[in-house]
This record gives sequence, C-alpha cells and structure tokens, in this order.
Amino acid sequence: MSGWWAGNVHREVILYDYGKCVQILVEDGMDEIEAHEMMEMNVAGAFVGEGTPAFATIYRQPSLASLDW
Repeated sequence: MSGWWAGNVHREVILYDYGKCVQILVEDGMDEIEAHEMMEMNVAGAFVGEGTPAFATIYRQPSLASLDW
C-alpha cells in the first residue's frame, strides 16, 4: 500500500503502487508482460464494490548517490 486517495467521489480508498504490484507478480513467476496483463484485466480494471482500491504509477526521483558522475 502506498497511501490513500480521496477522489471526486468524496470517499477514501487505498492507493497501491502499480509497479510494486507488477514486481510482486514477476517475483511469483510471471514474466513482465503476463504481470501487466494480469494487473490490467483482473486487478486494476476490477470493480469490487465501494471500497475498490486505486492504482497509481509512482515516480521516484533517483538519489544523487546512484548517479554515475
């Protein structure tokens, strides 16, 4: 879980990091294409009621230490 989101429907839902979800599916044995398809067709695109979570692509700025100067 990455946080929560209060959208224009005036209720809070859990916000998941889409990339981390794909990473977990790959670690469980799927290739990356299968993992993205699974997320799109069966997870992110599913409506599971009023508490349906949201998914976001989280962009992180690289740390300066990781840059090759």
